[in-house]
Amino acid sequence: MMIRQIVTALALGAAPAMALDPTASAPAIPCPEGMELDAIVEPWEDNTASYANGAVRIALIDLIEPAAAAYQLAILHPPRDEMGARQCHLVATAAHIGFAEIRFAERTASYDPATGLTISMPIRMETGEGPQAGWALVAIRIDQQTGEVRFQGFD
Repeated sequence: MMIRQIVTALALGAAPAMALDPTASAPAIPCPEGMELDAIVEPWEDNTASYANGAVRIALIDLIEPAAAAYQLAILHPPRDEMGARQCHLVATAAHIGFAEIRFAERTASYDPATGLTISMPIRMETGEGPQAGWALVAIRIDQQTGEVRFQGFD
């Protein structure tokens, strides 16, 4: 039980602005060098999706540990670099701290030329109050022109 309390404190401490204000947005984290693709949750066809004619791809990532914050969302998106590779960002509270649960199958997407592609889905942060607590509908905005990725939604 002590480990769970420590991980919960780390996860909550990593995203204080999101925990306090549902209108605040946080930048996504650049993917770490050499990120392992075996972290994509199986089966891949159920836990990856593409948008914008394949220019944007998202994947549900399970880092296994810390167990109370192992899930992250990887986003591959334009603009492409000089070698033609897409940028990669993680929707997470910190480099190795994610969320307790992400309901990937419940995602929705919309596009607005003024704000870019928005992908929304329910995401749960561990609160120590059980599996029904800590849920928020998180909106992830991807600007394909600038490469900026931001997310918001926790209250």
